[in-house]
Amino acid sequence: MRDEERTSDTQHKNKLYCGSEAFVKLKAKACILYGNEFKYDGYTIVENIELTPGQMMTRDKDLAELLKGHVDYKPLNEK
Repeated sequence: MRDEERTSDTQHKNKLYCGSEAFVKLKAKACILYGNEFKYDGYTIVENIELTPGQMMTRDKDLAELLKGHVDYKPLNEK
């Protein structure tokens, strides 16, 4: 594995990127009042306004596996 790939993997480890609507719902569930990023149960939840409102994305393979059972899942490279 190249150094750039290792850096990218660690940078996105345990991070979930959410569109505005999904982020607001998760933030309310975690009783967070302010901010566009918060930590919850060892994960970092980040609002990303580039995503569609209800969309969630992660580059962490372990987190993606965990989420598969709880959300509609479609890999980005799937047609």
